[in-house]
Amino acid sequence: MLIEATGHINQDSLEVHVPNPPIAGTDVTMVSGATLSAATGASGKVCDRPICGGTNSGDADRLGRLVRGIAWCVLVGLGLVGCSTIPPTTDERPGAVTPSSSVPASSVPANSVTAISAPANIVVVLSDDQRYDTLGVTGHPFIKTPHIDRLAREGAEFPNSFVVTSLCLPSRATLLTGRYTHRTKVTGNEGPNRNPEASMVLRLREAGYRTAFFGKYHLDDCTPRPEFDHWECLAGRVGQGHYFDGNLNVNGVMQPFEGHSTDAVGERASTWIAAQGDRPFFALVSLKNPHHPLTPPARHNTLYEDIDVTPPASANDSPDALPTYVRAEMTAPAYAEELRNSSGNTDPLPDILRRYARMIPSIDDVVGRIDTTLDDTGLRETTLLVFTSDNGILLGEHGIIRKKLAYEASIRVPLAMRLPGRIPPGARPDNATLNVDLAATFLDAAGIDLEPSLGLDGLSLLSLFEQPAAEWRQDWVYIAPHRRKKIPPFLATRTDRWKYIRYAGPPVEEELFDLAKDPEERHNRAADPASKDQLEAMRQRLWNGMRDLEVPLTWFPTSDEPAIE
Repeated sequence: MLIEATGHINQDSLEVHVPNPPIAGTDVTMVSGATLSAATGASGKVCDRPICGGTNSGDADRLGRLVRGIAWCVLVGLGLVGCSTIPPTTDERPGAVTPSSSVPASSVPANSVTAISAPANIVVVLSDDQRYDTLGVTGHPFIKTPHIDRLAREGAEFPNSFVVTSLCLPSRATLLTGRYTHRTKVTGNEGPNRNPEASMVLRLREAGYRTAFFGKYHLDDCTPRPEFDHWECLAGRVGQGHYFDGNLNVNGVMQPFEGHSTDAVGERASTWIAAQGDRPFFALVSLKNPHHPLTPPARHNTLYEDIDVTPPASANDSPDALPTYVRAEMTAPAYAEELRNSSGNTDPLPDILRRYARMIPSIDDVVGRIDTTLDDTGLRETTLLVFTSDNGILLGEHGIIRKKLAYEASIRVPLAMRLPGRIPPGARPDNATLNVDLAATFLDAAGIDLEPSLGLDGLSLLSLFEQPAAEWRQDWVYIAPHRRKKIPPFLATRTDRWKYIRYAGPPVEEELFDLAKDPEERHNRAADPASKDQLEAMRQRLWNGMRDLEVPLTWFPTSDEPAIE
C-alpha cells in the first residue's frame, strides 16, 4: 500500500492528509497485518512500527491504532520524527488507566516500555508440580537453569506468583479460561467432563491465531480439542502420558516417540514454531516434568550425586499442632507413598529432593531450544515467551510430600516472561500475580480487548508495566480442590504479609501466619491473643474476597461469620 503524503500533517492529532504527488521513497507496507515500515523517506531513516493485527468489522479501537501506526510511519519518512519518538499506544478501553511515566523503581524501570499494538505470537512452556524455588534466578543453591534465567533477565520474573487451586486439572482449567475453580467447574482431578468451557484459546483462534498444543493435557483422554489447529498430546494414563518411549496423539493419529517425553515434546514444538511464518500463533508446550515418578533423561541420572541436600526446617516438626485435615494429608496414600516406597532409603527425603532436582534441567533445555528457534526465525522480538508451572508441591515441609494445601511451597510457582517493547528487561514486580491472570495477559498481548463479556477473573500482567499507576490486588482467595466434597475442605486468603487458612471441619479450624516473620509457616498465630485483631481482619478479607468472586458463602461455615458490608 503506497501512502502519498506531501500536504498538511498535524502531529498533535496524528492526521495525515494524502494529496498528490507522492513522496518519493516513502513506501508504507503492511506485512501480514503485523508491521508497517516507512522506508527511507526524506530523512533517509527506516522505522518498523508494530501495529494492530487485523481490523475486524466494527473494531473501531483497532482501526484507530492502525491509522495512528500509519501516520507515525509517514512522519518518520518525512523526517519529522524519529523511530524512538513513537509514543506508547494509549489504552482506550472504558475505565482504563493511561500509562504513567512515574513508575516505582522496585518494579519497573522508568521510560523502558513502549506499548505495542501488534498481536504478539505467544508461546507458553508449562511444567508440572514445579516449585517456585527451583531456578537459578529464584536462588536455588545448586540447580542450574541458564535459559530460564536468561528469559527472566531479558524480560520479567514474578517472585510472588501463585495458583488459586494447587492441583493439576483445576490449575490448567484456570490457565485456559482465566477463571477461578468454582467457575470452571473443574474442581479436582477426578470425574468426567473435565474440559473447561470458554477457553481463551478459542478466542485467539477467532482473532486469526494459529493454535497448537504439545505434551501433557490431562484434562481428558488426549482426544484433539477443537480450539487447537494442531494437536500433539502425550497419550496414556488418562492424559498423563509416559516419560519414555511412549505415544503422541498427533491430530488424531498415534505416533510413537523415542527417548524422554520432555525432549520429544520440546523438539516437536520447536519444529512447529519454526514453520509458522508471519501468521500470529499460540503454542502451549505442556511438559510432564517434574511430576512423579521422578525419572529424568538419562543424561541427568547422576546429577547432584555428591551434593548434600538439606531437608526443609519444618520436616521433623511435630504434627500435633497441625489442623485435622492437614494431619490426614500426611498419611494419604498418594504422592508421598509412591516417592518414599521407590527410594529405598531409611531416611528418603534428601534422596527425594535430589531426584526431584534432576527433573528440572531438561525443562530448562526445552525453554532454551524454543528460545533459540525464536532467534533463528526472527520471531524473538514479536513473541511473548512465558515459563511457569501448574502448581508447586510440598517436599518435606511439615513432614508432607503433597500439593493441594495452602502452604507456600504448594501454591507458589515460578513465572518468567519476555515480550520486547512491552516488558522491560530485568523487571521484577513484587505484586501478587496469579495463574488466573495468564489468560488475560495472553489476550492482551494479542490485542484483544478484555471486555467484561469474556468473564475473566484475572488481570493482564502487562498492565503492571504499561499502567503502573493502576490499582492492583492487595489480597486474593485460594480455593482447595474438592470434587469429592460438596464444599472445599478449606479456603485461604493471602496478603503480602499475612495468610489465613480456614478449614471447614467439623470442627472449624484456623491458621494464621505472619509471613514476614515466619516464612516457613511454623507458628500458627490464630490462637494468639496478641493476633486477635489481625485474625478478625483476615477473616473479613476472606469473606469479602469470596463475595467479590461470587464464591458460595456457605463455603464459610460458622455461626460467627463476619458481617456482610
